[in-house]
Amino acid sequence: MASISSTSRPFNQLLSDQPDGLTKPIVYLQLIEQPRHLLGLIKDMKVPTRIRTEHPDIQLQRLLQLAWVIAVRAFASSSSLYVGEEYIKGRCFVGETDRSADHTTPIHIDTHETVQDLFDQIISSQLSLVKGSYANGVHRKNGGELAFDTTIIYQRQHSTAGSSQRPCLGRCHVCCPMPMVNTLEPEVLRGELCLSVRHMLDDCLHAQLDLGMSKISLPQATSLLHSFDRVICSFGHAFVQSVGTIDLCGSDDIEQIANFTRDIAPSQDALLHELCLRHVESTPDTLAVRSWDGNLTFRELSDLSSRLAHWLVSQGVRPKVFVACAFYKSTWAIVARLAVLMAGGAYICVDGSDPPAYLASVLERTQVKIVLTSTGYATRYAGLVDVQFEVNEDTIRGLFSLTGPPCTTVTPTDACVVLFTSGSTGKPKGIVQEHRSYTSALTDYIRVMGMGPHSRVFQFDAYAFDISNNDFLAPLIAGGCCCIPTPSFSIESLIEDLNSLQANMMFATPSVAIEMDPDRVPTLKMICIGGEPLSDAVLAKWLHRVKVVNQYGMGEVASLCAHNPNIQLGQGSVVGRPASGAIWIINQDDPNLLMPVGAIGELLVEGPHISRGYLDHVSGKSENFLLAPPIWMGRIHSNRPSHRFYRSGDLGRYNHDGTIELIGRKDTMLKLDGARIEARQVEFVLRQHLSSGDAVVVDVLGAVDGTSEPILAVYLYLANNPMNFKIGPVENMQFWPVMEHHAIYSLTKAMSESVRHGLPSYYVPSLFLLIDSIPKTKSKKTDRRKLHMLGQTYYMAHREDLREITVWPQWD
Repeated sequence: MASISSTSRPFNQLLSDQPDGLTKPIVYLQLIEQPRHLLGLIKDMKVPTRIRTEHPDIQLQRLLQLAWVIAVRAFASSSSLYVGEEYIKGRCFVGETDRSADHTTPIHIDTHETVQDLFDQIISSQLSLVKGSYANGVHRKNGGELAFDTTIIYQRQHSTAGSSQRPCLGRCHVCCPMPMVNTLEPEVLRGELCLSVRHMLDDCLHAQLDLGMSKISLPQATSLLHSFDRVICSFGHAFVQSVGTIDLCGSDDIEQIANFTRDIAPSQDALLHELCLRHVESTPDTLAVRSWDGNLTFRELSDLSSRLAHWLVSQGVRPKVFVACAFYKSTWAIVARLAVLMAGGAYICVDGSDPPAYLASVLERTQVKIVLTSTGYATRYAGLVDVQFEVNEDTIRGLFSLTGPPCTTVTPTDACVVLFTSGSTGKPKGIVQEHRSYTSALTDYIRVMGMGPHSRVFQFDAYAFDISNNDFLAPLIAGGCCCIPTPSFSIESLIEDLNSLQANMMFATPSVAIEMDPDRVPTLKMICIGGEPLSDAVLAKWLHRVKVVNQYGMGEVASLCAHNPNIQLGQGSVVGRPASGAIWIINQDDPNLLMPVGAIGELLVEGPHISRGYLDHVSGKSENFLLAPPIWMGRIHSNRPSHRFYRSGDLGRYNHDGTIELIGRKDTMLKLDGARIEARQVEFVLRQHLSSGDAVVVDVLGAVDGTSEPILAVYLYLANNPMNFKIGPVENMQFWPVMEHHAIYSLTKAMSESVRHGLPSYYVPSLFLLIDSIPKTKSKKTDRRKLHMLGQTYYMAHREDLREITVWPQWD
């Protein structure tokens, strides 16, 4: 007998695993209605010649086990399995769910190692048949026994009797001449998947996958079985290929994926400011901006922006010139951004409250000479730039009103926006967006959201973040109104501003949405939520009250990547379908390999809405932006116009209805209240205070459940700590929160101050946890997944006790 499953979760949860592995699953797969556990799939697979001639029967068993391990691994988000032995000779065994294994051996699947290497692991384990438990690489027990929820059974046909017989779909999982000992009542296989393989006399393999009472869908089970077939076939070619280069995507999957990615909206070669101000001709006196510090019609917005644009041109602004805009919430922030675009330049999104050292780095790298600011911010830039101009009604109306366009040489391929986001080099990445990428994306955004002159969008997000551009550009292009709240950052002021501005649409992060009361914002008709996984607590509060859209995007892709207007409870990770381009699921190690439908891979975004790339060498290499289309593109969509491709770093899968489900990240990028935080960037600053042998790991802990907000936490390992962990299983590692009376409090305080002086406020850790060991992977690297799982368990159990010592970030 052989099994691969979860020691703490049924297999349907394994297939929808989320990185923290501790809260309830982020997707619930629909239960397939069936009278018992009799539903099965049958597939005929010819034994590859090399396997048939070079490997005896017992090794073929292990090869089948190896193939099942590799196939299941593609559909789960872990690379570690625990394998054990349990074998009943001469019987068809059905794999009960609560059996114990006396001996277990860890099997770690490194995608860079060869198939032969992984095969040798199984051979060296000296197991007759393999049984594995999936638990994010942590060996866990349930009630003192290991629980297994998927089984693989192999049997060789030894006589000609019944040689033409196929495996039945009844009570016998593998047809054989011996009577079944167990009557196999339905409860025996509840929650299990059972793969039965019968080796026929003609060297065909009859594989049957019984779904039992599991909750995975028939299409997903079909994809899993097809992938198993592909792995078996790959063994016949070369054992020297790496596990990660096995092509699991067959013709059935390609056909589905081609349908999912068939339609891409055409590129809009237009100028952003011209689309925003085109309504001056048709509805000049319609309100374009409504704000606490002044309302503007489209006619007034065009006039004031034009005045400032002409002045900027006189100061040397033109295409390829960057201008920084640093504002608190204000009408004049909109005027300034449009003016920069009309002058031919590109504006840089900065937050005037960021530390001076951070601002200086951004301005130096972009060679900014002019900063447009809110009143009171100009002094922060003294000595950093040549010109600081405070933008308000008096200064703008004091400028000349000139006829004609300020700039006639700007083109759709010129830069319009530069966004700075977290980077792994210790300095932020600069993302350069072009006019055509934003106009293409926003045209589609307006269409899928049903926006028009009736749209009154609440411009909530901070100006340094990419979504703030969406919040003012989309309503202006649609002929609607951008509603700007007061600079105050509290839930009460947010609700008051929503009502006073009569906004009917807004974007919010889950951390904000969970704090709001739908009954107190009666004008709100649509809320787009994104930036973090959507919890059921958030969905339960808003569903059936207003239109809820799960919105997924990133700075490298203008506006948004995907949207889900049909979000349901239990499906907070399903981000829906693309609006502008296409999303492909690729092998996270090789973009030239597609993953099967239902398998986990990296999201590759294609379309006209992708940015030009990164600003400079400091931002890092642009390997995430593919230089040429992947080799499979010509085979799937041979007539497709050439588009840009961006490797997102996000992990996800296709659902069989074509929607996208997010699983996690393949790197160290974190999300906190919608903001991207590169863990290594913060760790780079913190590490300056540590000695050789010490270690620091940054993580996000908590859940958006209405109890308290998630926080940025630091695991701190000090080599000279006398309490450091010596022996025993890693799950017994200890956590000590650092408090004011702690001997190392002064160290952690200094570390926090370094972050506060060099990075934006949301990078500052809220909690330091001293730990006595650092879990390692097989390759001796820090096992961040395991550390997060253990840290999350500790934090969720103690967060009420930790509340008083946690430095809660300011809500913004």
